[in-house]
Formats: sequence, C-alpha cells, structure tokens
Amino acid sequence: MKQHVITILVSLLFAPIVLLAQVFGNIIGELYVWFNNFISFIKFPFFLGRIISSIIAGTLAGYISALLIFKIYKELSFQLALIFPLLLIVVAIAGDIYYANKNGYDLFFLGHIIRNPLTFIFYFIFLKEFKFKN
Repeated sequence: MKQHVITILVSLLFAPIVLLAQVFGNIIGELYVWFNNFISFIKFPFFLGRIISSIIAGTLAGYISALLIFKIYKELSFQLALIFPLLLIVVAIAGDIYYANKNGYDLFFLGHIIRNPLTFIFYFIFLKEFKFKN
C-alpha cells in the first residue's frame, strides 16, 4: 500500500517535469531545424520544421520525465505511474482541440497534436525499459 501511495505522489511530478522537458525539447528541436537550414542545401519548409521540432520535443520530454520519475522512486508500480500522466496528456489534447475549434487550426496545433501523444508514448516506453531493466 505504501508503494502505491508513493508511486501516485511521485507521478504527480510528471506535470512540472514534462513542462520543463517540453520547453527544453522545443528549444533543441528549433535549434536543430535552424542549424539544418543554415548548413544544408535543402532547407526544411516551415511545416516540416514544426513537425520535426515537435517530434524531438515529445521524445525528449517522454525520456526526461521517465528518467527523472524512475530516479526519484525506483520501486514504483508501473501501472499506477501511468495514470496521472495519461490523464494529463488527454486533458492537454482536449484543450488543444477545443482551442483549435475556437480559434482555427494551424501548424502550431499540428505541433501540439504530435508532441503531446509522443510525450506519453515515449514516457511509457522508457519507463517500462527503466523499470524492467533493473
């Protein structure tokens, strides 16, 4: 029972960790797109740059959040550690869809719709890998 309570409390740290990790991932993704456009003969179109930076941000956010949550508490219950992050991502996607319905669909919406599910998918993959590797 103690393990379950601690797991739920630690999984609440997903929100601030993933927020900072997505900001960091967006910076890395934008730098990657800028660097490629600066160096390469073939430049990314804006929509492709948005997609690439969103993929990088989602992947980094999932990895960093899974790594930090696992490092904070190694004895976590895998299923319980997924409940709050899944609910948070579902609410974020619903908010993005609501905002887009109200204000119009654009490439930033596309970036959010790519980044948010990828964050949870990679959180799941990396947390599973960390949990069952040890």
